[in-house]
Amino acid sequence: MKRYDKYKPSGIDWIGEVPEHWEMTRLKHLCEIYGRIGYRGYTEADLVTESEGAITLSPSNFVNGRLDYTKCSYLSWEKYYESPEIMIDNGDVIFVKTASVGKCALVTDLPKEATLNPQIVVFKKMKCNGAFLNYLCQTPVIQCQVITSLNGSTIATISQEKIGSYIFALPPLAEQEAIAAYLDARCADIDKVVATQEKRIALLQELKQSEITQAVTRGLNPDAMMKDSGVEWIGMVPEHWEVIPFKSKFKTDKGLSITKADLVDEGVPVISYGQIHSKQNDYVHTLDHLLRFIPEEMAPADSKAKLEIGDIVFADTSEDVEGSGNAFYIDREGIYAGYHTVIAKSIERVDNKYFAYLFATPVWRSQVRSQVYGVKVFSITQQILKSTSLIAPPVEERKQIVEVLEEKCVRIDKQIEKIQNQIELLREYKQALITEVVTGKRRV
Repeated sequence: MKRYDKYKPSGIDWIGEVPEHWEMTRLKHLCEIYGRIGYRGYTEADLVTESEGAITLSPSNFVNGRLDYTKCSYLSWEKYYESPEIMIDNGDVIFVKTASVGKCALVTDLPKEATLNPQIVVFKKMKCNGAFLNYLCQTPVIQCQVITSLNGSTIATISQEKIGSYIFALPPLAEQEAIAAYLDARCADIDKVVATQEKRIALLQELKQSEITQAVTRGLNPDAMMKDSGVEWIGMVPEHWEVIPFKSKFKTDKGLSITKADLVDEGVPVISYGQIHSKQNDYVHTLDHLLRFIPEEMAPADSKAKLEIGDIVFADTSEDVEGSGNAFYIDREGIYAGYHTVIAKSIERVDNKYFAYLFATPVWRSQVRSQVYGVKVFSITQQILKSTSLIAPPVEERKQIVEVLEEKCVRIDKQIEKIQNQIELLREYKQALITEVVTGKRRV
């Protein structure tokens, strides 16, 4: 690793030595910092369709130091033009100061006029290279200062004054440009490898879903005689299988009348809609790290929300249609259904993991998705679940299907985990590279 010829003490413990010709400075000396505080705000009524206004950037648009414009809100033109100081231009750097604090991004390839929401500030009129500053803001040099400058007991926030006080070492402009160009090229290479690996994961996830759908709707015997189920979403099924109403296998109920505020660090385990919607939920196992806890006095032994092995818990709301039907399988005792849940309790005390796999398929969920209602939040009612149909092989065949799927899914999950670990190592290397170069520990 190439180093600079001479270094000097920065005078700051967490920065250490810096190249001798780099100068210590503060962010406020290099740019103007603007935010929506001090300018006219807006309400939900000011948000419009894409054709009627400007992009309003939020923390959800930040992805790995860049901006993703695929999911944006839009502010009416009337409100947009009221605050010219926070109109966003290509080359600006934007920084999250509330909630997801410390996220940053260089603005490039803006598809249309844009502004920002109250959670973000923008760095304008910069006397330094914007790409260099964006890389610098991703490093511990700035992020350590972010942590120590947080305010707020419930929602973390940073004042614009604090952001302006952040201190760091700055190379000459030509060197900033060279560093930014070097990192652009190296990071692009790393990102390409990561993108390739993520595509591999997506293909493996598709394979897993295909294996599940094939097994729970067609069975394990490719030579089995088939019949028309008489149900559009099902199509053909093995001749000896049944198509039955949901309510013939499950009775439904609601979870506990609790809220997020009732959760504690230790107590009785509970599963609520937020954990059911977690990307880590695989729908067919009770994953301990997704469980939360409530005080014992809030979990009476005779409560209908007390779950048994084989019960399946559905989220009763979803922020999108795709999440409608998300469920959590219970494979051990002592757990309660929490807030915003519908419980499917087994009428026959048998292993229902086959049905948990069935509920994870798009073909079964199509019944739920066609009936959910709502605008921003979609409701999944007990009545909707009761109106659906199930494919039911004989009990022994269900067990065989589950055994085969468990083996196949474990094998696929191990491949996915291996690739995810590789991605994590690549991202760690990328972060280390950025930090070493923009802090002068490595010379380019």
